[in-house]
Amino acid sequence: GTKMLETIIVKHDTLVFVEDSQFVVDVMTQSSLPVKDALVCIMKDGELYAHQITGTNGRITFKLTLATPGIIYVTVTAHNYLPYEDSAVVENIGCEENAKCKVQNAKLEVYPNPSIRSAVIGYQLAIKGRVSLSLYDITGRLIKPFVDEDKEAGYYTVNWDTKDVSSGVYFIKLETVGYKVTKKLTILK
Repeated sequence: GTKMLETIIVKHDTLVFVEDSQFVVDVMTQSSLPVKDALVCIMKDGELYAHQITGTNGRITFKLTLATPGIIYVTVTAHNYLPYEDSAVVENIGCEENAKCKVQNAKLEVYPNPSIRSAVIGYQLAIKGRVSLSLYDITGRLIKPFVDEDKEAGYYTVNWDTKDVSSGVYFIKLETVGYKVTKKLTILK
């Protein structure tokens, strides 16, 4: 009697900011019950950054003090469950270079998500300026630059046929004057 390994459900933010931030990881069964004694590890730059074991509520709150932007990996292992791995993007807090920039001057949305054949990337600019919109894979490698030019304020869309990429998790990053935002996109084939 080999027992089938169950898939574990793990919930956490996909975007964290440098300096001090809280990073909450919830570990649960398919029926939403907390998983006790699961080992949750956070890796940054190839090294184990933090690890804890869940208690009865299945939740761990890590206090992260990350010095540099990049990607952290979250792995969860628990007895009788398949191991889980995902990642979160670590960003500089938008606007920190520009004290006048109190409002977010850009907005990014991607739909459908997950996407199968094509995706629409919509972005809104509150002020005129240089815009960079790019696609990265889960390792942070640039896959496709969509936009890199000066744009007037307004709402823009990019229709993207996803046939040139394989299925997996990608990140779409919008950078404009004093502001950066990243969205996670899952592509299914």
